[in-house]
Amino acid sequence: MSEPRHLASLERAEALAQDGRLDEAARLCDAVLAEAAEDAAALNLKGFCLAAGGRPAEALPFFKRARLHLPTYPAIRYNLGKALEETGDAAGALAEYDEVLRLDGGHAGARRSRAALRALSGDESGAAADFDELLRREPEDARGFFLRGAWRLSAGRFRESLPDLERALALDPELRPEIEALVARAKETFGGA
Repeated sequence: MSEPRHLASLERAEALAQDGRLDEAARLCDAVLAEAAEDAAALNLKGFCLAAGGRPAEALPFFKRARLHLPTYPAIRYNLGKALEETGDAAGALAEYDEVLRLDGGHAGARRSRAALRALSGDESGAAADFDELLRREPEDARGFFLRGAWRLSAGRFRESLPDLERALALDPELRPEIEALVARAKETFGGA
């Protein structure tokens, strides 16, 4: 846990990160880490800043060190999973998502990410179970409906994909360009399905 004297700096860093001011947030994390090198919150937030800035490989050591100190904190495990996924370690990412969901079965991000990875790896039953559980728990998750629809569409199951894509669009009209591009690609691939 963070020392009380570091909490204000970390709260400020988190606010900066949420505003997209990643470099400033990272500098505040560095200041905390200079005094408390194993502060799990600072390590996690520094890793987040790096990963969100497009540097997931550089974020990995920070997330791994944070995990050593708070192994049962789902946010750290999820952030590590995303960085592993973004650096091409699907097996490592799946293991982290499994652990996040063991710790917090309602973690939508981990469920969505694990479903997508399972779909990509050809684990149809695992992907279906994760998508179904995600959308049962989060019936307003536009991204979840979009991903399940995209997965079904990529498998040539056009009729099954349409209700998901329509629901995603109803929940988030800003998904329209992604959905239209996805449907256009599927029509090219499957010959006007």
